[in-house]
Amino acid sequence: MMRSMAEEHPIYALLNYHLFGDMALEYLGGVILFSVNSPYDQSMAFGASGSMRYIYAEFSNTSMNQDFLADIADNGLEYLPNHRYVKYGAMYYSIIKKFVTSYVKAYYDSEEAIQNDSELQTWAARATVVWGVNDFPSAFKGYNDLIKLVTNLVFLNEIKHHFMNGRVSWHSQAAPFSTPALYNASLPTKKGVDVDPFDYVIPSDVFPLLSYMAVRFYRPIPVAQSVLKAYTTSPFSNETILADAITTFQMSMAAMECTIDTDEAGEKYPNTFFKPSLMPWFSYI
Repeated sequence: MMRSMAEEHPIYALLNYHLFGDMALEYLGGVILFSVNSPYDQSMAFGASGSMRYIYAEFSNTSMNQDFLADIADNGLEYLPNHRYVKYGAMYYSIIKKFVTSYVKAYYDSEEAIQNDSELQTWAARATVVWGVNDFPSAFKGYNDLIKLVTNLVFLNEIKHHFMNGRVSWHSQAAPFSTPALYNASLPTKKGVDVDPFDYVIPSDVFPLLSYMAVRFYRPIPVAQSVLKAYTTSPFSNETILADAITTFQMSMAAMECTIDTDEAGEKYPNTFFKPSLMPWFSYI
């Protein structure tokens, strides 16, 4: 993307806004997380090398064509309509897709304009030959394939990332029982098996490292970086053709905030971590 489109290109500008944290992870991940003897390496059961092996193995299972709807179907979650990722994720996906549709059509007045955008088409052609990038369209034929891809990329960074790796997962690192420690011993596969709870307690000597990892991630989201404040700065705020789309997006997210507050108020164990005000519009690191 960075080598195919100018920074001023509307698709580049939108994706860079949401994906810039991912670019940083290319470097920071190797230095801070996946290096030998890092806090992550010492406190997580997979360790740095195990995590890297898992990541590379998972590349073959990824698809740029798998959007939220396909993800839900592939995991059988359509049968769990009250699952929070299904319930709230569908609402978020709809809001984002509506915005992306308006955004794309603001800059492309026809499908021919998309087909004739040399920078956009160069990006598509180059992305298809990158190892690990599966099912990327070799060319954009019109609105549907471009909107689907961009919507998916924005959703992954703005919403799914924080469902799967956000405040909920950070809370789960409450020692002594912690997510990483679950791999110290195999979990029982049948009922009636005696279990030693200390098999799932993180070793005391690495407890400070786990606490350090959790504290680094568990920090307040600045108001200016929450989803509620998305697109309120340049270059988007300077584009008059985006004014209506941005207003609609912000109103929808404000309504989403109220919806989650209302729905969770009736739950025995309310979970409000997925409110727009508590999620950043990029991969928060």
